[in-house]
Amino acid sequence: MKIFLIGYRCTGKSTIGRRLSSMLGFSFLDTDKIIETRQSQTISRFVEKNGWDDFRKIEKQILMETVDVKNYVIATGGGIILDPENLQFMKDNGTIVWLKAPVKTIINRIKKDIRSSDLRPSLTGLTIEDETESVLNQRIPLYKRRADFEIDTSINDVYEIVQKIKRRLDHGW
Repeated sequence: MKIFLIGYRCTGKSTIGRRLSSMLGFSFLDTDKIIETRQSQTISRFVEKNGWDDFRKIEKQILMETVDVKNYVIATGGGIILDPENLQFMKDNGTIVWLKAPVKTIINRIKKDIRSSDLRPSLTGLTIEDETESVLNQRIPLYKRRADFEIDTSINDVYEIVQKIKRRLDHGW
């Protein structure tokens, strides 16, 4: 079994993914962390030097490398859903959980995260507020269409969110 966590920046994919994997006795994989490790640089620096297209290629390669792994929770990058092949791969190979939060919550989390500029380079060059709203308008239909189920991460604490996900998984969503 594989569980793919999708969602926009700062919706809790990494934090919840680590806790969920621990609760389930699964391994945890964070695609963004693997990219940083393999490239020996932050995502911001990589994107600045190589562009988003190269980032998306590496992200896809890492996703495809999970084809044979079992019992994993995989935290994906927020834009992994932009590639239809990625979406189909996740649908064919596991359960997709969309972690979501209101725009204001996401913006507040981005502003509070001291590593945000290293981990989350601008996607559009707009302000955080305008970018978040614009990009979410584009991505929400993709998240919604492909997710097996969704969880709002602004309502409960991490433990309660993980419990909700586990209950949904135990009961076939």
